[in-house]
Amino acid sequence: MLAPNVVEVARRIGLFYLQKNSQDYAKTEKELTDLRISKIEVDVKNVTVYVSHVGLFIGRRGENIDKLSKFLKLEVKIVEDRDSIYDALIPRKLEDYL
Repeated sequence: MLAPNVVEVARRIGLFYLQKNSQDYAKTEKELTDLRISKIEVDVKNVTVYVSHVGLFIGRRGENIDKLSKFLKLEVKIVEDRDSIYDALIPRKLEDYL
């Protein structure tokens, strides 16, 4: 079970991306899926986001991260999570499994 503060921050991140995408739910869902956020940790002043695609999360010249930090009123830290189980769950070509 997720901690209530983690759920709240996750919802606020989703709202940030929805606003960023001009209320386009399909575009927002695709963008959040592409980020592959695997974990969020929250403390008093910081939120740490574990994500597979760091560049997408940061944005050009860091503009996403800066705007997200201001939106959340928390410092956002990013941890690259290339070993996420999410990546193993995505079906690949049969040759990849042999």
